[in-house]
Amino acid sequence: MVFSRLVMAGLIGLLAVPSSACTGSFDLSFDEGDEFILTPPDQDTGGVHVYLDGAKDLDLEEVIALSCRHGNYAIPVVKAHVETGVSSATRREYFVYEKKNADYTPLKSILSVDAVDRETGEVISKPLIAVENDIRLEQLCDSIPGDSGADQPVWPVEQ
Repeated sequence: MVFSRLVMAGLIGLLAVPSSACTGSFDLSFDEGDEFILTPPDQDTGGVHVYLDGAKDLDLEEVIALSCRHGNYAIPVVKAHVETGVSSATRREYFVYEKKNADYTPLKSILSVDAVDRETGEVISKPLIAVENDIRLEQLCDSIPGDSGADQPVWPVEQ
């Protein structure tokens, strides 16, 4: 089973490294109001604004190191739970940073939301990026060079 996954990953041109191996560490810190700052490791530049957008708190869930045919990337995943009177949602925002040597350049973020009706449990919105690792990595590699349909601009922190 593991061998077939490695062969499949090689065929589609991607390689993921466990987050503990690649997170020199991105940092998610509170700024002000409903705003946080996501900062790449060991850099004075490349930080981006992250907003609560209805959530009570944000969590830097993981950082994915991803090697695709078109480049190498570090993808911090910021997770938030949003509760309304009607629905309960988990929002994951995948911040795509191009990685060249020790430099990280923010490119975009990809928003993925999983929402269910609070009363019926009916699925309102399925996540754009799957939670299953093998599928998720392929979807991320496919989404980086073009428009995923859920691309968001990143708002760089002014120095």
